[in-house]
Formats: sequence, C-alpha cells, structure tokens
Amino acid sequence: GYRLGDGSDKNTFLGYQAGGGFYYGDENIAIGNNAFNSAPSGSFNIAIGSQVLRNGSATDANFRYNVGLGTYAINQLKSGQVNIAIGYGSMRNLGQDGTNIDDGIGIGRETLRYLEKGDGNIAIGEQAMMNTVTGSYNIAIGYHTLDQANNGLSGVSNDKNIAIGYSTAGLMKDGSQNVLIGQEVMSSGGSDGKSISNNLFMG
Repeated sequence: GYRLGDGSDKNTFLGYQAGGGFYYGDENIAIGNNAFNSAPSGSFNIAIGSQVLRNGSATDANFRYNVGLGTYAINQLKSGQVNIAIGYGSMRNLGQDGTNIDDGIGIGRETLRYLEKGDGNIAIGEQAMMNTVTGSYNIAIGYHTLDQANNGLSGVSNDKNIAIGYSTAGLMKDGSQNVLIGQEVMSSGGSDGKSISNNLFMG
C-alpha cells in the first residue's frame, strides 16, 4: 500500500508486497504474499493467501466485493464484482482476458479456474467447472462436475444447468436448462459439442 492515494480509507494490508500497487479505494483487506498486489483500485475486497486477487486492473467501480481465500484464488481477474473463491486456485484464471465477470461462487480446489465469460455460476467440489470457459448461471456440485473445456467452438456455452454428483455432465460443452443429479449422470453427453437442452436425469 505504499502508493496509496488521497481519499483511500480503512484499508488493511499485511504481507510481502500486499497491496503493493494499490492506489485508490476503501476498506480492502489483503493478507499474504503479493495479495492484492497489482490492483490499482477497488473497494470492499478481501484477499487472504499468497497471490490472491493480485492482477485487477479495472476502475474502483468495477472491482468490488470480491472475496478470495486460498493461494492463487481469483489470481488473474481484471474486472469483476461479488465473486467468492475459497480453496487453492479457485477462480485462478477467471477473467484473465479482461472480460468482466460477476457474482460467481467457487468452493474447492481449482473450481471455475478457466472461466472467461459468464456470470452467476456456483461451483462446489474439487475442480467443479474447472475447464468451463463460457457459461452462466450454472450450479455444479461434485468432483469434476460440468468440467469440460468449451472454448474454440462458435456459439457454444453452458447456461442455467444444475449438475450434482461425481463427474456429472463432465464432458458437456453446450447445454442449457438441464437438471442432472447422480454419479456420472450424462458424464459423456455433449462431448461432441452438440447442444443438449431441457433434460431431467436422476440416477
């Protein structure tokens, strides 16, 4: 916080280069090696752990209310609000291309790690939605749930799905409004990138 500008109030930085590049904003908490290091502005963020919330580049108004707990949590996010990441590498590369991402929740190692476009996702469990690149308003609960990379395909996105269980919808690339509950339910479905929508499977 050595560059802290006038009008920046009630910030708490503790650790090697914590808040090192920060200039403007209020009531941020950064604890850990390089936590909140390069973000020039933002308010009401909490970064606890090494390299957490390190690379923000948005204005104060677009970098607020984020919470990262765990080494490398929300490490690359440039612009976004109200994201919560708990666990090693949770949301690590989220929004690294500069796209604004809001309202995500990732709990568990490397949840929502590579998401580049999409708001309002909830991923709970080790590597849940880890490789999903495009998708919004999904609920994924379980190890490797809804985890397939879906970048590089035109118009492909996973949206408004509920997937609960070990590897459930693990390879789906383009699905919407599916409810999939149970171990490995539709684990291979949609691996060819074709759209899968409005299904209910339990097992």
